[in-house]
Amino acid sequence: MPDVRTGSPRWYVYVLRCRTGALYTGITTDVPRRLVEHREAKGKGAKYLRGKGPLQLVLKQDVGAKGVALRVEGSVKKLSKTRKEALVERGGMIEDIIAKAVIASNGRAKRPVVRRSSVDHGTVGPLTLREARRLALARAGLLKPEWTGFPQRAKGGGKRARDAALAVIRRFGYLQLDTVSIAGARSHTIVLLSRLAGFDPALGERLLQPGAPLFEYWGHEASWMPLELYPAFAFRRREFRRHPWWGDVVGDHPDVARKLRRRIRDEGSLRSIDMEGAGSRGWWDLKIAKRVAAALWLSGELAIRERKHFQRAFDLRDRVIPDDVRGRTLGKRDGIEALLLKALDGHGWATTGTMAATWRLRNERQEITAALQRLVEKGKVVSCALEHPGGRVTPGWIRPDDRELAARLRTVRPRRDRAVLLSPFDPLLWDRARVQRLFGFSQILEIFKPAAQRTFGYYCLPVLAGERLIARFDLKADRKKGVVHVLSCRFEGTENSHPAVVEDGEAARSALYRYADALELRPTGSRLA
Repeated sequence: MPDVRTGSPRWYVYVLRCRTGALYTGITTDVPRRLVEHREAKGKGAKYLRGKGPLQLVLKQDVGAKGVALRVEGSVKKLSKTRKEALVERGGMIEDIIAKAVIASNGRAKRPVVRRSSVDHGTVGPLTLREARRLALARAGLLKPEWTGFPQRAKGGGKRARDAALAVIRRFGYLQLDTVSIAGARSHTIVLLSRLAGFDPALGERLLQPGAPLFEYWGHEASWMPLELYPAFAFRRREFRRHPWWGDVVGDHPDVARKLRRRIRDEGSLRSIDMEGAGSRGWWDLKIAKRVAAALWLSGELAIRERKHFQRAFDLRDRVIPDDVRGRTLGKRDGIEALLLKALDGHGWATTGTMAATWRLRNERQEITAALQRLVEKGKVVSCALEHPGGRVTPGWIRPDDRELAARLRTVRPRRDRAVLLSPFDPLLWDRARVQRLFGFSQILEIFKPAAQRTFGYYCLPVLAGERLIARFDLKADRKKGVVHVLSCRFEGTENSHPAVVEDGEAARSALYRYADALELRPTGSRLA
């Protein structure tokens, strides 16, 4: 039937169930006629459907006039036995079908493909440790990145490199910032170096700039995040009108806040180093002007325009965040839903605690529980336990598509000779309980410990080889001499500088040289250097 508004034919995605239990999907403008043809085993799909009748229509979804360009009327696809339960009468599969029926931007047709989904009762079978570990690596861009559309290269410092870096940030939803640069680069740059071959380390410090589709805010700690997440943090900006640590700083110092607003309005963005006030003696005894600026930033009145030499430049929100982004606000209910989904986007499988900690959602148990239930009802997430050796299980969550991805990853053979150094604040590593659970690796940060109490070192970078964390390097860069000193190297299994197997030593050495080459430094101070 034609669309009354455009005169174009209306197209429908349909699903048939055969007597044998097989499911088929196709696209047509005339479902009744197509059903007759299928039942008579005529036309396209006849060789699959002959002898399979009778056929039952279990799903019919209007996809509008766009289907005319698909030119695949009547095309059908036989589903494997493992996908017989993929479609149910409820609408949980509709989005997946339509997504595969959308026309490519160049106008060429794409055949609709029905994908497996297990949202029927909001739960799927458990994952093994190997499946969960490999899924975590895949979603983090460290295993089969091409399977999830993760970028692999970012040569130079131009638009392509920026776009690749932005794609990495979008996958996790954040890039955690950290001031420590003793290893030759700060954490946010190391995260990008570990995933993007050819990435310019200097670009890692310049990603936030006027016009960039990023904003800085308190996501997972202080982070750079894609602008599309700005509306999701509206609830946090409201809650942070009273500073979470310092209380009502703006109300306690109204004159400072008024002068600060006026200076920024009249003079432009202002770095903390340019603010008035005496310096402080300790890390947390910050000068008042800096505290007030931070409070206005957390409440959303100010925004970070850019960083210069890692110094934040505060500016008025309206001069930093585009109008169309500011105009899109989400309530707390929708904001938490969006953040939980984005957390799973980066983790693959995760416990409720990990998803909450990704965005520092403290004291929000009821809201998180309700949001997860709504996401289950929408078919966007399912409950999925992690099964440990011995039968113990850990409750968790996964997206339906990622459950299928985890199954595909079973047959992958991760290359042990391809190793990378990871930042201790890498999205894969900051949840220490998760790292211990999935990798059997004790991720310890000893930067705040006195030297005599450290086991591994001041700022250790773990070594990932294939799907194993095999060692950790404590590094100290000396830019003037063009070297990076290996202060210590500790291997798993031996707890010293000697690997348990030769392959681990070779992998660790390749990771060290890959990192040093990216920074244009020469490793020294270890037999691996």
